[in-house]
Amino acid sequence: MELAIKERTVAASRQRYGIEIVEIQPGQTLKIETSPGGEEILNFECPPGSVCTVQVSVIINEVDN
Repeated sequence: MELAIKERTVAASRQRYGIEIVEIQPGQTLKIETSPGGEEILNFECPPGSVCTVQVSVIINEVDN
């Protein structure tokens, strides 16, 4: 039996991650955006009469160019 050999190169990488729970009061906002340039990813406002609890989970995969 002959095996067909395949090769794969995987670039060096680093992973960063975190979880945070944030309490937002009525009228407060939670914003996530890039900078500079300000591409908006999230813009959430806690409605009047409510208190909002937000769980933020972030995973960043960094790979060499």
